[in-house]
Amino acid sequence: MLDIEPIRSTIVRNLKETTGIQTIIAEQSNEQPSYPFIAIKFTTLGKQVGRATQYMKENGQHIEQDIEMVLSVSSFSEEMDESINNAYAAFQFFEVDGIQTLQEANIAVVKTTEITNRDTFISIEYERRTGFDVRIRTRAHSIREHDSIDTININN
Repeated sequence: MLDIEPIRSTIVRNLKETTGIQTIIAEQSNEQPSYPFIAIKFTTLGKQVGRATQYMKENGQHIEQDIEMVLSVSSFSEEMDESINNAYAAFQFFEVDGIQTLQEANIAVVKTTEITNRDTFISIEYERRTGFDVRIRTRAHSIREHDSIDTININN
């Protein structure tokens, strides 16, 4: 089984701690925070990679499967340069600064795309957005318990 919450919270918490920039989950019902901030959004949540591994232990059958996910990382600001600089800081987290922290949480960065402009026109002004996508992998683990036979009656 794969629990997305620890993956999401590890990324949000450590991205904020490393960059010093407020980091949120995109497209939530909460009110948008003040600028600047970084928003992440999972766009692919469960592509299986390779075959599942199965093995037996005393407590049952263990199944492990590598899962690939894609998340979109966007920097939001009222100023273009600030948006670009913050996107680069987030990019550095996934490429350099956060690699070990993510690995300790069983998250591997597979690939980051180039940083691109994602500006949006709002009413009479632009909301400056700059961002990139990150492909990550983790391992899902589940245990299927076996029923045991306690007694057998043989009639002969």
